[in-house]
Amino acid sequence: MRSRVSLRVALACCVSAGALSACAVKRVALPTGPGTPFPDAAPAYEQAVKDCRSVRTIRATLGLSGRAGSTSLRGNVDAGFEAPEKIRLEGRHPLGRPVFILASPGPQTTLYMPRENRVMQNASATDIVEALVGLRLAPHDLRTLVSGCGFEVGQPSEGRQYGDGLVAVTVAGATTYIRQEQGRWQVVGSTRSPLSVL
Repeated sequence: MRSRVSLRVALACCVSAGALSACAVKRVALPTGPGTPFPDAAPAYEQAVKDCRSVRTIRATLGLSGRAGSTSLRGNVDAGFEAPEKIRLEGRHPLGRPVFILASPGPQTTLYMPRENRVMQNASATDIVEALVGLRLAPHDLRTLVSGCGFEVGQPSEGRQYGDGLVAVTVAGATTYIRQEQGRWQVVGSTRSPLSVL
């Protein structure tokens, strides 16, 4: 069964001026249909990711909701990232101890489950994130998402325009949605099956 998960990102602290623009973007309803060709997708996309692609350190509170396979996902995760691959995730529970604490200074990761008094060591952060939420995301993928750049920061292959000034840009295996806010292109959403980030 395919995972279907939405990730709500509430930035708690943007430790880079480049991330601040992402904090102000309003949530958008993703469009359907083919749209119309948008030939200026490349320069518009480059403007949208210019600041967030330089973010190296960031903290955030992530809200998870949806399903991963047959498992319901709901709750908040306090997260911290530092380029290139450092990550710390703490799954919070409204009462009592955290559900999990994941810490990775690089290739090797430690997962601590306080409620079960269990520890997993020397595994990759990507494998552990997949085991926790059913999605294969590396630390740099999560940092790029949280910084406001969407799933991929590369050369766009095509752009399609929709109503309300929304443009969908295809970058590698992802679609990043951008729109002009106060005369400047900004990322407002990103999808890479099965995950949508708004």
